[in-house]
Amino acid sequence: MMYYKCPSCQRYTVEKDYCPHCHFGQKGVLCPPPKKLYYLTCGCCGSYYKSFNSDSEFDHDIGYGQCPKCREWIISENEKEFDKIFFQIERSLSAKNLEKWSRISRSKKKEFAAKLLDKVTLKYDT
Repeated sequence: MMYYKCPSCQRYTVEKDYCPHCHFGQKGVLCPPPKKLYYLTCGCCGSYYKSFNSDSEFDHDIGYGQCPKCREWIISENEKEFDKIFFQIERSLSAKNLEKWSRISRSKKKEFAAKLLDKVTLKYDT
């Protein structure tokens, strides 16, 4: 019996073009090539971290990104800022509109707040 090594998960399989570990019963599907691992420097704290994405979701130079710890911190800080904006909006609403506001999802509230800030209808001081 001949064994083939899967290029993705590096396990051995009986069939050349099928890996039961990667495809869970999908016959004839080739395993995807393994992802390349990148070593990046965090633009915030300067630590090194591993990532499968060469481009960060944030705007950084080549070889830089944001480590998961700093990314979580930035997201939490952004959420705190949105909470301040929501409080400012809620203070100006009538009881009827406040009831409507409380039923809106957080993502819709963020969109609404961003529109108010863009139109300069809402002034926000940091």
